[in-house]
Amino acid sequence: MKKIIKIIYVLQIVFLLGFFSCKNANVISYQKYNQGITFKLNEGNLEIAVISDKVFRCRYYKTNTSHFRKSLMVVDQKADSVSWTVEEKPGSYSIKTNSLIAEVDAKTGLISFFDKDMKPIVKENERELIPKDISGEHVFNISQTFGLTPDEAIYGLGQNQKGYMNLRGDSLELFQRNQEDYIPVIISTKGYGILWDNYSYTLFKDNANGMNLWSEVGDGIEYYFMYGPALDTVIANYRNLTGGCPMLPKWAFGYVICKERYKTQEEILSVVKEHRERQIPLDVIVQDWRYWSKGQWGQKTFDPVRYPNPEKMISELHNKYNTKFMVSVWGIMNEGFPNSNEIMNTPGSNYYRIKKGEINYDPFNQVACDLYWKQCNEGMFSKGVDAWWCDATEPEMDHAFNIKAESNRERMNTSLGSGSRYMCAYPLMHSKNIYDNQRKTSSDKRVVNLTRSGFGGQQRYSTIVWSGDILATWDIFKNQISAGLNFVSSGIPYWTTDIGAFSVIPWDNRGDYGMGTKNDEYKELYLRWFQFGAFCPMFRSHGTNFAREMWRFGEKGSWCYDALIKMDQLRYRLLPYIYSVGWKVTNEGYTMMRPLAFDFQADKNVYDNGTQFMFGQAFMVSPVTELQHNKGKGNAVFVESSNLFNGGKVGLRGEYYKGLDFKNKVGERIDSMIKFSLESKPLKGMDGEQFSIRFTGKILSKEAGEYIFMTSYDDRSKLWVNNKLIINGRLNNGSDDKSGVITLAANTKYDIRMEFSDYDWDIPVELLWLTPGMTKSNVVENKKNTIQVYLPANTKWYNFWTGETTDGGKIIDSPSPIDQIPLYIKAGSIIPMGPVMQYATEKPADPIELRVYAGDDADFTLYEDENDNYNYEKGKYATISMHWNEKAQTLTIGKQQGEFTGMLKKRTFKVVFVGKNHGNGIETSVIADKQIQYSGNEVVLTFR
Repeated sequence: MKKIIKIIYVLQIVFLLGFFSCKNANVISYQKYNQGITFKLNEGNLEIAVISDKVFRCRYYKTNTSHFRKSLMVVDQKADSVSWTVEEKPGSYSIKTNSLIAEVDAKTGLISFFDKDMKPIVKENERELIPKDISGEHVFNISQTFGLTPDEAIYGLGQNQKGYMNLRGDSLELFQRNQEDYIPVIISTKGYGILWDNYSYTLFKDNANGMNLWSEVGDGIEYYFMYGPALDTVIANYRNLTGGCPMLPKWAFGYVICKERYKTQEEILSVVKEHRERQIPLDVIVQDWRYWSKGQWGQKTFDPVRYPNPEKMISELHNKYNTKFMVSVWGIMNEGFPNSNEIMNTPGSNYYRIKKGEINYDPFNQVACDLYWKQCNEGMFSKGVDAWWCDATEPEMDHAFNIKAESNRERMNTSLGSGSRYMCAYPLMHSKNIYDNQRKTSSDKRVVNLTRSGFGGQQRYSTIVWSGDILATWDIFKNQISAGLNFVSSGIPYWTTDIGAFSVIPWDNRGDYGMGTKNDEYKELYLRWFQFGAFCPMFRSHGTNFAREMWRFGEKGSWCYDALIKMDQLRYRLLPYIYSVGWKVTNEGYTMMRPLAFDFQADKNVYDNGTQFMFGQAFMVSPVTELQHNKGKGNAVFVESSNLFNGGKVGLRGEYYKGLDFKNKVGERIDSMIKFSLESKPLKGMDGEQFSIRFTGKILSKEAGEYIFMTSYDDRSKLWVNNKLIINGRLNNGSDDKSGVITLAANTKYDIRMEFSDYDWDIPVELLWLTPGMTKSNVVENKKNTIQVYLPANTKWYNFWTGETTDGGKIIDSPSPIDQIPLYIKAGSIIPMGPVMQYATEKPADPIELRVYAGDDADFTLYEDENDNYNYEKGKYATISMHWNEKAQTLTIGKQQGEFTGMLKKRTFKVVFVGKNHGNGIETSVIADKQIQYSGNEVVLTFR
């Protein structure tokens, strides 16, 4: 890859020197207007608008006048009182602000961008409009190519799963899909960004011809050029264009527990109860899909059988357990039920079909939006629901049909225009609907929307995007780091991933980690993922196949359980730091989870680093992405038909019943392998909501030794081998026992019986095993306790766990014991740490341990407000600025600014200067270097 990029760089130098044939035209005339310049070319028109001192909007179109539609990403722009000039020079025209220059070549009409000192930033190489008829419209395929310099790295364009950070020399197919999100923003380490204002199917490529963006449908080319040169400034300019980030509630930064899925009201309450009894910090529990009655996909009401009183359940979560409740809602609805009927039959509403028997409400249609919110409010929000999980917001177009087929895109018939034109903006408009309508309904709860897809501008609607339904492998885990970093580089700061991965069993149904929490290798993978998740903007565990609560991984005193608790407690100790960084996101256009280039732009050694990142301004996080301590017991495989017998037939006899009590038999058959989905309705008559199956026969053990059996279930499963009950699982009663162990002789047939029951049709029926040979051949120890970490140059770094310091600018072997993620703190940092709490708002953060990492000047602003509601928008919040002066060796804790209801009038700061074995790790420092009682007035502390 690196060799290819070097060749590309060399070739690009040739093109930057001018050896390139452009498909453009010379300038005939120009006209100045209040915000910019319009150039008449012999082929089309070029318009450059001055949006701010560091932002230009560039448009190219063929018609005599501009016919660009209102942007969905960019908010209404009020012309700044920015000073700018235009200068006509021999062969070019220059538009200048105090920070940025756009120079138009008189012969080609192409734009080159320079800083105020005429230092080149980037240039256009080519642009092209090709007329097309698409979805009944006369439109253009639009193409814009930029000439980059060899030494710059580029990031952004949303989230991809390729596993590397720098997009140079890459190509991407850009549209919304599960696991990949398209955000049309690119930023460069040269200090600029490009917002490509288009919503259609798009291709990106960077090669010898330059960096090209091609979109299928446009009325012309429209992009915004955003200059820094600091990358934080580029992102802030993007937010100024597309909208800022509202403040998330404090509880949204706590721990979130989720799985696919909690199935009853009783189960939800029991899981939260156990968290509280074990004193495991927790803020949110999530209800995934199919809480609705059977078959009513997308209906926003609870099944009255399994959730007899959801309002009471949520009230108990709030008042007894101090836990918030998030629920999954879908834009997809099965036809023929109340929600879908209302949207389909209301005048002025709009919907469209992607899959047969389903509708998608149209979030581009206001009537449909208001109906959708009415359903959310009546069925959920009015009953106390705190937050939304907007699933499948792509909206699963790639699963439904070939995205490249125009006839299929036309199915997405929005009120604004065709799917060909607007397909990528669906998640933006869906998020807008949730946000706008909740804000109209109540100001008491801040909007929180966890959603599977994102698009430019979506940050203004309080969204957190997650990386979709990923699989559990070390490589995929590693890929999530660069996926998240490129996502936040696109300007949307709140991102997360399914800790432990959504599925541990690949889609071909062979079990990689089918033994789940009984597999030590998976436990290590989960723990390392959990450690990474503790430093993501949202800290959330989720997955299918088996439950993810911490006690599933062991009990107190076991290596995995104790390490999970440790990281959970660290997250809660860091909430004063995290919540304050959240305010920087809202107030300054800051980014919480940060590629290293954001803070070390001059250090080219960080440009390709997609496995380390900054978390706020202090922490450098280096997740462990390789197996170091435990090798698992092998991969569970399906018991093949040659090992199963019933009389003279191969397989097991299956008795199929309606209901859960094995009384109403539907029929029998011989199943050669226990490996199928009940959604396929295996026997006529099995169409009820509840069912049971009993399998009987014999199983052949071909070798002697210990066998490990595994089943899949969401409700109940029992397995007897040789008349011994080895699996007795019932998830709704808190058991997650999906595997069992038994010792068998070689070449012997044993009686086997399996009983399986489920409430609905969403779980595969499976019987897997690990034979003795598979187990023995894989049980090895491979202990390793270090990983390589790059410490960026021109600063000193503190090991968070030991307090030891190391100079930057080099790769080190960092300790990585099983219960620690490598964390390094930049010299010149202040980190406020509060007490461990059971939930984010259990009590005010007092006392606060102020850890000072000397070696350079340091600043931090502690932010506090009422934790939820929108009173902060009215100025009801408080900040305390802190400054460490390295030369004077003084710490200034400034005068508190602002006030709010519930604010502490007096508090304690325990100041700790971090050093070797002093002020390190998760534990509260027993001895503070100084302790002060702070009542809101400035305090200056001197240390000499």
